Order: sequence, then structure tokens, then C-alpha cells
Amino acid sequence: MHLFPDHLRMLERYLGTDPQAEITTSPGTADALLAIGLGLHHRGLITAAEEPSYMAYHHRLTLISVFHPNLQVRNAATVFAGTLLHSDPADENRLDILEDLLENCQFASLKACAVKWLQEEILLAQKGKLSNIFSKADVIERLRYVIFPDMRSVVNMDQDDFLDFWAENQLFLLQTANFAYFLLKGRTDLLPDGMVSALEERFSDPLSTAARKFEQSEGLDPHDKLQLSILVDRLQHANTSQTEA
Repeated sequence: MHLFPDHLRMLERYLGTDPQAEITTSPGTADALLAIGLGLHHRGLITAAEEPSYMAYHHRLTLISVFHPNLQVRNAATVFAGTLLHSDPADENRLDILEDLLENCQFASLKACAVKWLQEEILLAQKGKLSNIFSKADVIERLRYVIFPDMRSVVNMDQDDFLDFWAENQLFLLQTANFAYFLLKGRTDLLPDGMVSALEERFSDPLSTAARKFEQSEGLDPHDKLQLSILVDRLQHANTSQTEA
């Protein structure tokens, strides 16, 4: 067996047309499928297919990382999904997977992973002195609006709406704030012309304003207050680093 096409076919067959139901009602099956995939990858049995579909395989791994009831299994699936993404030999394919997650995924945890994996791709290109899509400003130009969505509407939210918004999106927003800091601190060469001011106007300033407004709300538990404080601090330091630069 190889991951491609054999194990991908197993994932497609046993996760079926309703993966959420299959994974939640038969978690042992999903656990076993993940274990088989990890074993094949560890042994280097990656592909016997002419055109391996990394995106299809990655999509099914991330379904396990979202729906499996066991946290350790979810974490293992997430780590494996990142490893598999980075091992795809085609940089355009890797970017396609990331773009698909950021544009179409409804789960903030996976969108946060996509931003983290993007940063890892940029660092890998830099460390290896590679000339690929992740070493050029085109990558941020292509993804800028899905990584840094327009946050101006959050300033006018009432407390209940903002708390609902924060509960649903905090993992993605925190990871995106970290990514903004990463870019503005040391990789401004990847930023398209005019993006810094647009980023502050559309994303960091309104999000920071709303976070400051609600971080002391009575409806927030201590963990959420801490996370909002971290968000404000990271956005502030990102703006400061750009001013100093």
C-alpha cells in the first residue's frame, strides 16, 4: 500500500459521503485510518500514483482533525495534515490547499492552521533560499483578503454580537495577528505596495479598538479576557514594529 492511491481510496470509502457522521459515530474507524496513514508515511510509502491528489487527502485528514471526539487523535491528524502539506513537491499545489482552507473552511481552528502552515512555508523557503511562490510577494497578494478580512464592522457590534463573534473566530484572529507581526517585523519584502496602511485601516486598527472596548466585559470569562489582551498586545506590537522600521 501507498498513501496514493491506496490509502486515499480507503479514506474516501470509509469516511463516506457524510464524514462528520461517520467520524463521530465510528471514531475507532477514523482512528485506525489515521494510524495506517501515519505508518505508511513513516515508512516512506507515499505514492504509486501518476498524479497524487494531495488536496483530496489533506481534506479528509482535516475532517478527522475537526470531528474526532478524542483530542489526541484530533491533534495527531492536524500535525499529520501539516506534514503532508509541506511534503507536496509542487509549491502551487501547496498554495492551492492553503487558499482553499482560508476561503472555504468554516472552522476557525483549521483556518488558523492554514495561516500557521503558510508562515512555515515562507520560513522554509527563506531558510532553503528557495525561489518559489512562498518567497515572493505574490503569495500575500493572492491571500491578503482571506488572511486579513475587513474588520471595520466589529467596531459597531454590541457586546453580545461581539462575544459571539469572538467565540467563533478567536483562534483564527489570534493566529492572523501573529502572522501580521511576523510580516511587519521581518518580511515586509513580501507585502504588496500600499498593504501596510490598508492592513492597519481594514484589519488591525478596528479589531484592536473592538477588543479594547470589550476585553473587560462582564460576559467574558478570564480565559477570553486574557486572549483578547494578547490579541491587542500583538496587534499593537505589529504596528509599532512597522513604525520603527
